[in-house]
Amino acid sequence: MPKQTPSKSPRSPKPLSPKGSQKPLASNADERINHLFAGTEQWGARIGFWFSLGALLAYLVGWIPPYIPLETLTHSWGLPVNQYLAATGAPHGWDWLPLALHGDYLALAGVAFLSSVIIFSYLAVIPAYWRKGDRVYLTMVIVQVLVFVLAASHLLTVGGH
Repeated sequence: MPKQTPSKSPRSPKPLSPKGSQKPLASNADERINHLFAGTEQWGARIGFWFSLGALLAYLVGWIPPYIPLETLTHSWGLPVNQYLAATGAPHGWDWLPLALHGDYLALAGVAFLSSVIIFSYLAVIPAYWRKGDRVYLTMVIVQVLVFVLAASHLLTVGGH
């Protein structure tokens, strides 16, 4: 008997729906939405990474002076938060934003941008879900954006922080 070799197809077929029909799970519109979301994430991560790296280098080299001098910072590291804030004059919550032109807080701005990239990605796909008429995913995405924005706003607080 001659050996049978499996045929090699250039592309594997798309997965079938759970009910066994020939309809693929993902449509072209779904793939476009996935690529839009992933592309937004990728570009946001790249921008955030390079911005953060540049801000850190500018801070370390001394091109942009810090708000909290390194001498004060090294003496204050071991303090509890309330004492640290009092000793350094560091802001609390979103009050750091006006200080973003200082080297130490410019690096923090890069981290804040990186943490918000997911929101931009969700915002990017809202029009696509609207055009597609997919009300379930549209609602889920809008609710997720609202949850992220509400969490970042500190309007709701739990515990002592």
